[in-house]
Amino acid sequence: MVNISIISKCNNNCKYCFQQDSYHNSNQMLTYDEIEDILQWSKNAPRVALLGGEPLLHPDILKIIKRCHEEFYTVIFSNILGNTNLLEEILKAAPKMNWLVNTTTRDELKDLFEKNIQLFKKYNKKISAGITLMMDEEYDERSIKNLVRLGKEYPDIIENYRLGLATPFHKNKVELLCYDEPVLKFCKLAHETTPDIPTSFDCPTNNCQVSPKVMAQLIEDYRVVDIKMIGMCSPVMDVMPNKSVKYCSSCPDGFLEVRNYKEFRNWLECEKHMLNIKNQYLAQHSYYCMHEKKDCINAVCNGICSATTEYLRRQMEGQS
Repeated sequence: MVNISIISKCNNNCKYCFQQDSYHNSNQMLTYDEIEDILQWSKNAPRVALLGGEPLLHPDILKIIKRCHEEFYTVIFSNILGNTNLLEEILKAAPKMNWLVNTTTRDELKDLFEKNIQLFKKYNKKISAGITLMMDEEYDERSIKNLVRLGKEYPDIIENYRLGLATPFHKNKVELLCYDEPVLKFCKLAHETTPDIPTSFDCPTNNCQVSPKVMAQLIEDYRVVDIKMIGMCSPVMDVMPNKSVKYCSSCPDGFLEVRNYKEFRNWLECEKHMLNIKNQYLAQHSYYCMHEKKDCINAVCNGICSATTEYLRRQMEGQS
């Protein structure tokens, strides 16, 4: 799968955003011709996603979406806080486009958001409503309540909640199984408020972030779907606005990254390169988890999970 970050600029304030302000303020943007070249590079990928920043801010976004709609199964990650007329043109031009929508808690943008989401209702277009839980901050009550409110008010267009889990660092220390409580809290609220809208994880969740016992409860009690009980997520290749490529595998920044996508003939060759680097490292290092939790099924973490990520970080920084 290939994600293309077409622009760094954003007009929202998601507390849970994994990008830093320095990225959003860097004014990076791929031209249409560059995006076309990346799409050719990504040919035969099972999925292409358009990200930002906010992709609707790209001056050629309608042209880009029409091009993607011709050839690819495409997902756009958006806050839909763009020009209403432009958004309507996009919905008419690309009816098969898949939308993952993040909400806003900015008071000055709420009217625009409500106006634009009415377009999805007008064209009977389903969307996924997404949020990411962050362990470095307090539980994001406001964003979560806003997301569930959206599901309650628009049950006919909200297809599911897509729940992401950020790499669980707490002041440079990993905390295994730290998502049990916040995930349960979110899923309980979502199910009680909007029982007909299921929750699915943005990536397959590994056993070191949510315990098997809680996983079972999520499935049985709260209609959580698409959970894969494996030690690492299905990786995604991110082509950034500066043309570098990052391989999403819960690794520290810079570990799985190449400077320019053109170093490889296509995305498959780039993915093979990334996998070789990861597998070589993991063949030489195993992180023995000394966590006291007794319901963790991993004696040795041999995949890219939170424990291995912390180990990689320490190795890169020269720590023991």
